[in-house]
Amino acid sequence: IVVNFLIEEGKATVVSAIYFQGNEVFSEKTLKKQLNLKEASLFNKGAYKEAFIETDKTLIASYYKERGYMDASVLDVVKNVTYNEDKNQDEIEITFIVKEGSRYTYGGLTLSGNTLFTTEELLSFINMKEGDVFNQTKFTSGVYAIANKYYENGYTSNYFSDPKKEVLALAMGLVIGL
Repeated sequence: IVVNFLIEEGKATVVSAIYFQGNEVFSEKTLKKQLNLKEASLFNKGAYKEAFIETDKTLIASYYKERGYMDASVLDVVKNVTYNEDKNQDEIEITFIVKEGSRYTYGGLTLSGNTLFTTEELLSFINMKEGDVFNQTKFTSGVYAIANKYYENGYTSNYFSDPKKEVLALAMGLVIGL
């Protein structure tokens, strides 16, 4: 069997500019450094990759959340495509619409029901002190480390819960039985 493919190559799409709206805390320059997508320049082709849009939205939100802005998100991404006749390519301007929210500080963590390990030992996995800017990545990592302390010692049928369903939901994105 002979299979023939006819390929009609389209025009290259290049990122000509990246903008942000709604960012007051962090500069456009700082946020651009977080992205996989890059603007075309002398040192970068600026090739547009649609798959990077969702990844970059997550990277922006994570950057904020690691700095205490737990409600931060990218509300929308606006794309404006124009054709550049001289270069025979599409050029895209991308604008990330950001919602920053308020900055949170870490108020501490209370443990109860633990008899196998001391509270001090378990809390040592949380690498933040009361009053520190809340860092979602550090907190989530600490909560997983506490759970792993039990699991690694053979206690696999434990149930970790947050009676208020707030802290773990906030840190984990959902309550997963931890």
